[in-house]
Amino acid sequence: MPVGKIVATIIANSGPFTAGLKKAGASAKGFSLTVGGVMKKLAKLGAAATVAGVAILSALVVKGMKAVDAQAKLARSVDGTQRGLVGLTRAAKDAGVAEEDVGKAAQMLNRRLGEAQARVGLASKAFDTLGLSAKELSEIDVDERFAVISDAMNEAGMSSAQMSSTLGDLGIRTREMVLLMQGGGDAIRAATKEMDAYGVAVNEIDAAIIESVNDAWDRGTDALTGIANTMAVEVAPIIGTLLKMFKDSSKEAGGFKDAIGTAFDAAVTGAGFVADAIHTI
Repeated sequence: MPVGKIVATIIANSGPFTAGLKKAGASAKGFSLTVGGVMKKLAKLGAAATVAGVAILSALVVKGMKAVDAQAKLARSVDGTQRGLVGLTRAAKDAGVAEEDVGKAAQMLNRRLGEAQARVGLASKAFDTLGLSAKELSEIDVDERFAVISDAMNEAGMSSAQMSSTLGDLGIRTREMVLLMQGGGDAIRAATKEMDAYGVAVNEIDAAIIESVNDAWDRGTDALTGIANTMAVEVAPIIGTLLKMFKDSSKEAGGFKDAIGTAFDAAVTGAGFVADAIHTI
């Protein structure tokens, strides 16, 4: 077949091929636009998620700082550590004791340890009965104190009533604490190890750093409050003057009723002029 005829035949039958290309191009363009739109939406969602994540993380950091700060201060007041206190608190919660009752019990025990070393009060007799040294107990962490006392009570075969009576002599009158003591010292020790594994317990150095930062945070908040108060003092007279002028003007204008009515009429009239002009055009 001559070359010219072959070319003419190809051109004559290229319509479907061309149409196919156009269709493919349109599909590709549509796909590109669709993907682009999806990617833009995903980018926006990603940005929003990032902002939300930062906000949540910041809130968690602040909450964590305040929690460690409070725990460290309470632990120091009972001659213990934050690690020991959170371990004791976890074990107590497992036994059904409220967190606030744990803090009170730790404070009372610390006080009775001081009395026992001075050989005054009922605590001295209670420790003698259990075969424990008040001095040695005062030198170990707060969680271990309760663990040792719990072991001594269980080894002595004390009933729940006897445990309650002995705890009462130690200044601890929360009945639920008996449940903690019945569980044995190993339950308290296991709870402390669990808090270590979770990262809830922190060492004394880290706790001191967090306390320092939290105190600085509180002082920064106080400084911002001071700035806000100073601005309020400066701006208040101006706002007061503006409010007085507004009140006086309102009285003179009869509550601005006439002024508002006049303004509304003017707006309606103006709209009418515009409508007439459009109609004329």
